[in-house]
Amino acid sequence: MKTHIIDFSKGLVIGIANVIPGLSGGTIAVVFNVYDKLINALKSLFKTPISALKELWAIILGFIVGVVIAVFVVIHLITNYPIPLTMLFVGLIIGAIPRIYQNIKDEKKTFVDWLVFIVFIMVLLFLPLLPSNDFVFEINVLTIISLFLVGVISAASMVIPGISGSMILMISGFYFYIWTTVGDLVTATLSLSFPEIFASLLPLTPFGIGIIIGIVYISKLISRLFEKYSRTVYCAIIGLLIASPLTIIYSMISEYSEEMQNNLTLNIIIGVITLIIGAAASLYMSSLNNTKDTEPKEAQEIN
Repeated sequence: MKTHIIDFSKGLVIGIANVIPGLSGGTIAVVFNVYDKLINALKSLFKTPISALKELWAIILGFIVGVVIAVFVVIHLITNYPIPLTMLFVGLIIGAIPRIYQNIKDEKKTFVDWLVFIVFIMVLLFLPLLPSNDFVFEINVLTIISLFLVGVISAASMVIPGISGSMILMISGFYFYIWTTVGDLVTATLSLSFPEIFASLLPLTPFGIGIIIGIVYISKLISRLFEKYSRTVYCAIIGLLIASPLTIIYSMISEYSEEMQNNLTLNIIIGVITLIIGAAASLYMSSLNNTKDTEPKEAQEIN
C-alpha cells in the first residue's frame, strides 16, 4: 500500500510538470527514479496491457490527478508566484544530476558521448527561442489530423527527459486550446453535462490517441537505445538535465516578466530558498533508494 501511495505521489508531480511550460515530465520521472520503470512498462502497453497497467496504475492515476490539479491550481499559482514555484522544480532537477551521473561515473567517455552531451544541451537551450503562436481552431479533418500529430510529438517530448511537452504545445500554438479543453471536460464531467462532455472529447480524442501511440513507440525506441548505447543515452540525459534549469528559468522570465517586477527582491530570495528545498528534497529521495532503477540491465531482463 505504501508503495502505491509513493507511486501515486510521483505520478502527481509528473502530471503537474507536464502542464507547466518549460518543465519536463520525463525529467521529473528521472528525478523520482521511475523513468526506466515507465519506459519498460509503456513499451509493452499494447502487447501486455494488463501487466503494464498493474505496474503503472498508481503512477497513471496520480498523473491524471496531477494534470487536473495543474489545470485548475498550479497554473494559477505559477501565474501569481512564478519564481518560488519554478525554482522549486529547478531545485528538484539540480538535486537529481549527481545520482544520474553515478550510473556512468566510472566509465570511460568516448568522443561520441561528449558530442551527444553537448548537442543535447544546445538543442534544449535553442528550443525556448523558437517562436510560439496561439490560434483559434475549428474542428475539421485537418484539425483532427493536426491534433493527432501534435499528440505524437508531445508524447515524445514527455518521454524524453529535459524536453517540455507543454513547451512543444506552446510552440505549435495548441497549448491554451488543449488545456482549456481539458478544464472544460473536467467541469462538464463534474456537472454531468453530456453535450459539453462530448464537445470536449471530440478534439481531445485524436490528441489522446496520438499521446498513447507516441509514448508506446518512443518508449520502445528509448529502451532499445538503453540496451545498446546506455552510456551515450545517459550522457544525453545528463546534458538535458544540465540545460533544463536554464530553459525553465528563461521560460519563466519570458512568460511572467511583468508579474516578477512586483516585490522582485523578495521573490528572488524566496526563489533561492525554494530552489535549495527542491535540491535537498531530490537528494534525500535519492538516498532513500539505493537500487538504480535506471540501470540498463533491468531493461534487458524485462525484455
